[in-house]
Amino acid sequence: MTAERASLEWLENPEVFQVNREKAHSDHLFYEKEEETHMYLPDYGKYDRNQMRKMTHLEYFKLADTYILFDYQNRNPLNQEARVCKVELIK
Repeated sequence: MTAERASLEWLENPEVFQVNREKAHSDHLFYEKEEETHMYLPDYGKYDRNQMRKMTHLEYFKLADTYILFDYQNRNPLNQEARVCKVELIK
């Protein structure tokens, strides 16, 4: 491994910002598919996708290569943790 010297030429290169950067994961696909959304969130039938996005959170875990859905409306009464479930449909 060789050490690189920092220089303005290297930093001004528009491709440099992508070094060691991962692609972003969007939850829009999940919330746009209403039938799939309601399969995981059956109690949210009266809400639109924007309201559901505010009451839930979809997180991608790279090491497990999976999405986990956090449901903040349906919490565990003992410790108030959000209900969580694994979402298989997004790729």
